[in-house]
Amino acid sequence: MGSPRPMNTMKIGVVGIGKLGLPVAFAIAAKGHEVVGYDVFPMDQMRDRVDRMRRMEKGVSKAADSSSGELIAANPDLKIVFTDSMDVVVKDSDIIFVAVQTPHDPRFGGSMPMPQERVDFNYTFLVKSIVALGDAIDRAGKDSQIVSIISTVLPGTVRRDVLPVMSPKIRLCYNPFFIAMGTVLYDFYHPEFVLLGVHDADAAAFVREFYKTITDSRVYKTTIESAEMIKVTYNTFISMKIAFANHVGEICDKLPGCDADQVVGALRLATDRIVSPAYMSPGMGDGGGCHPRDNIALSWLSRQLDESIDFCEMIMMGREKQSQYLANLIKRYVDQTGHPVCLLGKGFKADLDLIDGSPAILLGHQLDAMGIPFVFHDPIVDPRDAEKRVELMRAPHVYFVATMHRVFADAKKYAFPAGSVVIDPHRYMSEQPGVILYKVGVHQESITSAPVVAPAVGATSRVAFAEPIIAAEPIIAAEPIIAAEPTAGASVMTSAEIVTVTEKYVRVVPPRRSSYNEIISLLVPTRGRPESLSTMWATAKANALAPELIELVVYVDDDDEPTASLVASMIERGENVKVVKGPRIVLSQMWNRCFEHATGDILWHGGDDNKFVSRLWDGMVREVFSTKIPDMIGVVFGWDGFRRDLPTHGFRHRRWCEVTGTFVPPYFVSDFNDTWVDQVSSMIGRKLFVPEIHIDHEHYVTGKSELDATYSDRLNRHDDSVGSLFTLSMNERYAEATLLMDDITEFARSHA
Repeated sequence: MGSPRPMNTMKIGVVGIGKLGLPVAFAIAAKGHEVVGYDVFPMDQMRDRVDRMRRMEKGVSKAADSSSGELIAANPDLKIVFTDSMDVVVKDSDIIFVAVQTPHDPRFGGSMPMPQERVDFNYTFLVKSIVALGDAIDRAGKDSQIVSIISTVLPGTVRRDVLPVMSPKIRLCYNPFFIAMGTVLYDFYHPEFVLLGVHDADAAAFVREFYKTITDSRVYKTTIESAEMIKVTYNTFISMKIAFANHVGEICDKLPGCDADQVVGALRLATDRIVSPAYMSPGMGDGGGCHPRDNIALSWLSRQLDESIDFCEMIMMGREKQSQYLANLIKRYVDQTGHPVCLLGKGFKADLDLIDGSPAILLGHQLDAMGIPFVFHDPIVDPRDAEKRVELMRAPHVYFVATMHRVFADAKKYAFPAGSVVIDPHRYMSEQPGVILYKVGVHQESITSAPVVAPAVGATSRVAFAEPIIAAEPIIAAEPIIAAEPTAGASVMTSAEIVTVTEKYVRVVPPRRSSYNEIISLLVPTRGRPESLSTMWATAKANALAPELIELVVYVDDDDEPTASLVASMIERGENVKVVKGPRIVLSQMWNRCFEHATGDILWHGGDDNKFVSRLWDGMVREVFSTKIPDMIGVVFGWDGFRRDLPTHGFRHRRWCEVTGTFVPPYFVSDFNDTWVDQVSSMIGRKLFVPEIHIDHEHYVTGKSELDATYSDRLNRHDDSVGSLFTLSMNERYAEATLLMDDITEFARSHA
């Protein structure tokens, strides 16, 4: 394919203006090309991102790639524009780079202990962008368009998910980058090599010519599948090096006379046979948005392919166990001194404000599981922490340097109180008077007491993780399986009502009922989406076997007048609706408020963005509880149109709540109720997935809904949506699971 214009004045499109796409768009423009950037976010959000990059140069923001701000300042006349129209991108672009996210479930990001199960990445956004590009190419009347995907995917993804939906006019390459957050521009201009997976040879040749205007590095051409494999194995190899270096560091920490820096210093010199010195330094585990998640995803692929050994799982378990060793070390000093714990640093990398896959957050979860209170302090991630530094230095602590920020080594700013303990896994901190400095990896006689090891997941005497129970046969509700009248002793549904609450929710153990009814209460938090709520309720009734035994209990914010008006009209029509009005609170507590006023004994946690698809869904739910869960302790959930492993919606029986004392525990302060339900039900082996129960989830993450005010409000409440998800303590979850297991055991004994 010939170039329509001189190579140094090409027109380039970038689809996906995120942490990678945005700096790369500026980097391409700085080489003289005209760039059009596109994202699904509204224009004002894209402008905010660009402004944030500009502020980096002025010292206002310490964000991921300050060199981007320098580049903008040095090139004020860059030919770069941003648009929310795919048509504008396609119109004149010679090459379109697709930098769309392929997110992983937050549980697999590396910031928390690795779950038992494994899942692939989510390719919804990538596939949607390829389809949208094809449509835009047709509208533009173009015969062909070169498209280069740079998003990370597992091997086989392009052939399985992209090619079947791709327009024949797209001439495709797979061209993932090897960049690190904090050095995006340098890595883009100076890569070790440019990886080019070839699907269309002429397109690949054209892309290769483009890179001659960017870098002098060599281009390495492979098949699409090989390029996919190279990208993720490159990242996992780095994880392996870090895990090995930390393994060496732990051995040196335990052996008199050993110094980890001396040992790995020699290994770094072995550039002929041990490759390179990069990443060869004991400290914390690796982090970021690539390495941990790629390892866990490759572990999933290994299981899918029935590999003889799950090597990536070994790497990640090594990462977690090394982190647990550090948690045990903190525990030993806490036992000796009684001091509170402060983790210095929350980011995954020195002097960056990013926390994706942070080993510091992983360490926090492990301390939480051991019952050790702690606080994070990171003035890079949260500049407000700088104001708290003086207060934090008033009394002795056990300080653990989790992130190697340069500021922590400044003894003037961080003058630790006498009697403190500073644990430094990076070995870069200096001695201070009256302070114990423990440099991990350099053997020191510290404390003779044995380390305390937190129980492994599922290792308690009565609680163990189990695989989800999958219904072996379809559940068919051929005959009505509910009583026409409520069963003896059952509560009769009360009339519709509106309840106003102002007091704070507290945990109250509800009394045990002698018998239970067959009413299903749909507990639904809602926030500013009356149309969605109306659709959810209409589909629930229309597809129910017995709509008269379905109740809607909805929580409405005090300031949400449109939704309040809708539910008031429902009540006027005599529908089985209860409304709980109150101040803005997180979703988990909205569910609790709804539970307090629910009539039904089968309780559904869901949202206004659900649609009930299956006919006779309520009959199937009742039958599962009556035939599969006679003790009524478990979670029943169905296909949500997106995933089969997480109960984004689900049914529980009131008996569960009577055992634990609440619908959602008050200690669970986050919005992510489904993850809490998933964990506890997995611990007791009572997570029942029934594919015949289809309740669609119209969530923006699934690509079925736009990011609206409801989601924005939720995201704005979580500076770290991943970290905040697991600020709850592991031992609390074990305690709940233990209560439930005790009840299951007692039920089995009494009904033997």
